[in-house]
Amino acid sequence: RDADPNLVLRQLYTRTQLQSTFGVINLAIVDGETKELPLKDMVFVFLDHRRTVVRRRTEFRLRKAEDRAHIIEGLLRALDA
Repeated sequence: RDADPNLVLRQLYTRTQLQSTFGVINLAIVDGETKELPLKDMVFVFLDHRRTVVRRRTEFRLRKAEDRAHIIEGLLRALDA
């Protein structure tokens, strides 16, 4: 209760990992070129990539399901004949 808040904060900064710094190079491949991007742009590029991945995966799964449905439909017709 009677502790100095500034002193406590300084001790937390120096004795714990409450505050730490480290260098980062935000390097990404954008449109076939390597670019160093700010964090905001890096997030947008990542989200665009994820949308592309999810779209491609969904289209692939849809094609597989349609192919399977076609085979099953043929088998059902063969059984009815």
